[in-house]
Amino acid sequence: MTTIHASINTALAKRSQITYGIVLIAVGLFIYLIFGLNTQAGLQTTYGTNLAGSQALPIPDIVVPAQMTVMLMAGIAVFFGAFQLARGVRSTGWLIGILAATFVIAFLTWAAQGKSFNLTGMLSSSFVRATPIALAALCGVISERSAVINIGIEGIMLMAAQAAVVAAIAVPGFHIPSPFTIPRRWPRQVAARMFYIIIIRGDCRQGQSGVAAEWEFHATPANALLRSH
Repeated sequence: MTTIHASINTALAKRSQITYGIVLIAVGLFIYLIFGLNTQAGLQTTYGTNLAGSQALPIPDIVVPAQMTVMLMAGIAVFFGAFQLARGVRSTGWLIGILAATFVIAFLTWAAQGKSFNLTGMLSSSFVRATPIALAALCGVISERSAVINIGIEGIMLMAAQAAVVAAIAVPGFHIPSPFTIPRRWPRQVAARMFYIIIIRGDCRQGQSGVAAEWEFHATPANALLRSH
């Protein structure tokens, strides 16, 4: 029995090794054919490293030759794909990271050839927009670990944001951080407490109440006011 399981695991590992190797080589060829051949020689790509209007210490921009950088990314992807087929890498995280890094760098370099691209601004904007999604995902994971299925996480977050916007407009100075103002966390705490009372105290179904919470937010006129801000 142990021998059968070992042979099955070996076959799966071999299949995964071949799959990752082929994908890496395919991505490298795609980068070369689509981005590399369509990048003009002699052009440079400038990655800006300073935010507009920032008072921080200025950092020199990163200037790279566009075509050479794209070809280098294609070569790296093909090299690691061939290495994966020949020897194999145990950590799939490294392979996914190499795959994503080579493709993203090649795409940005090709798209911004002969131009300037604010790399710091893109990263800052990505972190700002990804934080609520990451927090919602963490909320879902914690709920699942506690054996509670909550599919209304988005509605709860939007309702809390709506309450914060309404309070900021209705109460003068609410949006200004001050020890004399109401903390901004109370809308989220109120929404979470309401959902807790509905689910635990009211013995209701998590799925229906979560959907109702989300529908309730999307049906309110203040939703348009929130999205306009």
